[in-house]
Amino acid sequence: MSNILFDKDMLYVDNAHKDTTIYDYDFNIIGHEYVDDDLKTEESYREIPLSPRLKKMLQEIYNERKELREKQRRKFDPSKEHVFLNTIGTPYLPERLDKKLKSIIKKYGLEHMTVYGFRHSFATLMSENGMDKEVLREIMGHADFETTEFYYIFISDKRKKEEFKKASHKSFETEKETKLKGIRFTKKKIKAPMKISA
Repeated sequence: MSNILFDKDMLYVDNAHKDTTIYDYDFNIIGHEYVDDDLKTEESYREIPLSPRLKKMLQEIYNERKELREKQRRKFDPSKEHVFLNTIGTPYLPERLDKKLKSIIKKYGLEHMTVYGFRHSFATLMSENGMDKEVLREIMGHADFETTEFYYIFISDKRKKEEFKKASHKSFETEKETKLKGIRFTKKKIKAPMKISA
């Protein structure tokens, strides 16, 4: 939780929680270790702005965890605390978080969504709301905007309709405008394709 910079309204991303497989000298799997590991690229290390709503939620979790540790008579060390913990008090791994999300979706009858899907949705919404592409690229942790644009930004149905409406308004003229240009359109009958019986 030390990565939550409440005073700056920022979230600092500097590690990834991973399941590391432990092998013996004969390369047999002898166990697993959950560690906070390095990120993939230099661009992955970044600060992400916190919205007021998210900041409030994280502050509540922070305060509750601090209170819990005091009740347990344990030292509260933000650098060793994680925001999302499972039932045994350890951080979720990405694949386990997806399973948890599936159970929440099923319980409340929500539309299908994945944890990674939230990332795609964020990129799409921020792009459609006019966020500067370089700012979005940096928040996403990409080396270039092409990666963000090609892999993460999708065109929403809302945007399709809005763009179609704008383009249609410019393309299709009124009957009066058409007559002024001396252009006439004739309706042509379109024959239905012939049915071939087997």
